[in-house]
Amino acid sequence: MTSTPHFDRLVQQGTGGRFSLIRLVEGHALSVKIEPGATEVYEVCPFPTVRPDNTVAWENEDSWEGRLTGEGTDGGPLLRSMPVQCPLYMDVPVEAVRELIIQHGGEADEQDRPVYRVTVQRTEIIQYVIEADSPEDAQARYLADGVEVGVESESIRIASVTLDEQ
Repeated sequence: MTSTPHFDRLVQQGTGGRFSLIRLVEGHALSVKIEPGATEVYEVCPFPTVRPDNTVAWENEDSWEGRLTGEGTDGGPLLRSMPVQCPLYMDVPVEAVRELIIQHGGEADEQDRPVYRVTVQRTEIIQYVIEADSPEDAQARYLADGVEVGVESESIRIASVTLDEQ
């Protein structure tokens, strides 16, 4: 039996244009994006503690992609599965990714743990200063003409927790 069954399944089926997380035995992870049956993984994003060898297979690091698209840096699509910012490698041979997984002890048994989306509702008091003819006039115009002078968080609560099916 291979030590990369989850990765092998992703190579066969693809990831549907999204990143898919691969948890490693050592407690680290990497995320991949691959088309079905491809010989190269389109994008590989390893945790910072999972450093690939300095070989030709890993030479195509794209440090600008995440910065330009915002993916993976501020809660974008990549961060749904990767809680840390990571380097992004492009067009990495499947065998090189498999070797990296094996170097870190193979895949963890639990791969398909569900990912949940938590929605937090925050109530804030925002104060505006505006010149107006009456309180009603000020209330009608504050967003367009007002100058925000203060914000104070009133309360924070979890509004919902749902299974992320994206």
